[in-house]
Amino acid sequence: MSSNAVQALKEEIWRRAREKAENILKNAEERAKKMIEAAETKAREELRSKIEPEKLVLKRRILGKAVMDGRKAVILAKNEVVEKAFEKALEKIRALTDSDLYREFLAKSLKKAIEEFSDIGGEELIVYANERDLEFLREKTRELYPSVKLKFRKGDFIGGIIVMDSAEKRVFYDTIESRFEALRPVLREKVASLLFKGGEEK
Repeated sequence: MSSNAVQALKEEIWRRAREKAENILKNAEERAKKMIEAAETKAREELRSKIEPEKLVLKRRILGKAVMDGRKAVILAKNEVVEKAFEKALEKIRALTDSDLYREFLAKSLKKAIEEFSDIGGEELIVYANERDLEFLREKTRELYPSVKLKFRKGDFIGGIIVMDSAEKRVFYDTIESRFEALRPVLREKVASLLFKGGEEK
């Protein structure tokens, strides 16, 4: 696929995501508007039997709650869109775990882990990895680190590795999920700004 085709595909994905986000946000804003309108109707009905000072307090309380509920509905709708964008991103990352780029990441991660535990001498290390990646990591170990004692175990995560000392007191995390979570605050702001233009409500 050419770079132009890839760029066109990315733009189409973002266009569809923005359209979906705008529809969800529009529905949430309509619900918020209906909440406020219903609150105004309720306030008018309840105010008929009240004296003036009580009317003002009651009206403010009813409308204030409606506005807060409406804002909450909009924020929840935005959060839903952003979370769905994260899920889609993880799906795309999962699809890349059979690539040379991913295997290069695994090799670098293993090297970094071994360096991290270099101070404990010849102690055996436990390496957790996705079942799909175990054989590749074993081959890399035989090829590059024949003197390092590694025990491999199956891990339940998308990709990357978790390495522990034999006592399982020290842990090296470098999974796709851990990296994704570390970047989540930045990604969240970026995705929200792309989907909603003005960014999320605080």
